[in-house]
Amino acid sequence: MKILLISVLGILFGFLTANAQCPETAEQALFNMKMADQAGQVSSVQDAYNLTNAAFERCPDRSEVQGLASELLVRIASAVTDKEVKFTLWSKAYAAAVNNHNAFNGGISPTVTFGNGNVRTLYPYATVSNIMANHISQQLLEFALHGQVHPIFNPEPLTACPYNRQQNRVRDEGLGLRHAGARFYHQGGAQLALDRLKRLHTVCDEQKSYLTLLLAELHGASSYYASQANQYDFAVDHAEKSLDYYETFNTMKLNDSSDKDERRGMPSKLKDAKEVLTKAKDRRETYK
Repeated sequence: MKILLISVLGILFGFLTANAQCPETAEQALFNMKMADQAGQVSSVQDAYNLTNAAFERCPDRSEVQGLASELLVRIASAVTDKEVKFTLWSKAYAAAVNNHNAFNGGISPTVTFGNGNVRTLYPYATVSNIMANHISQQLLEFALHGQVHPIFNPEPLTACPYNRQQNRVRDEGLGLRHAGARFYHQGGAQLALDRLKRLHTVCDEQKSYLTLLLAELHGASSYYASQANQYDFAVDHAEKSLDYYETFNTMKLNDSSDKDERRGMPSKLKDAKEVLTKAKDRRETYK
């Protein structure tokens, strides 16, 4: 995003209130901003934020508005350097991604018009899923490791799943945490990710089987990194938990048809998990 003007206070607080009515043109306005940004025609990140934040706050029940807002907030976050501002922007991008899922009703999506007059149906859901898995949840975990802790890492038990209906978006958040947890194992990232995944696993029943698989994978990766760091007790503990979650996944009722392919690959995964546990125990005995 091309930056000619930026105000930290403006980004944090904006100048538009959240009490105003959600305008009918919100989707088109955000789509225009997205197109302008991609063309390098946004001259003020402040203006981009003011528009995006106003739509985010005024239109919580408009799925496509929230999806575009999440995309734009991530793009704006990449254009600023102040750590507090970045954290605020990424946090809002997360909230918008949650809203994008929870407001989605499977109905007729609105249309938007390009500058040349061409019209297309707006469907940002898949793009936001990709952003959540590959950027948002991973970025929030990294922030937490540097002292900026988002509420998703609050250790208190969840009273309900943050995602409604089929809870598909929890798959995206969980996948991002699984990868970031392994990547930042040596900084404590795995434990943060595991704790969040376990809290989600407890309350998100519609995706419990997939979350079980993610827990198995992250414990397995943690066993590998613990062994590398000569933390043999931790390596064995993670390997045991990984195998336990894999065995549970192998026999439990699958909550989502997307998990069927993973079930078919379980014989080799179980074999690998048992080998990881055996090696971890052998190393622990060798280096007692």
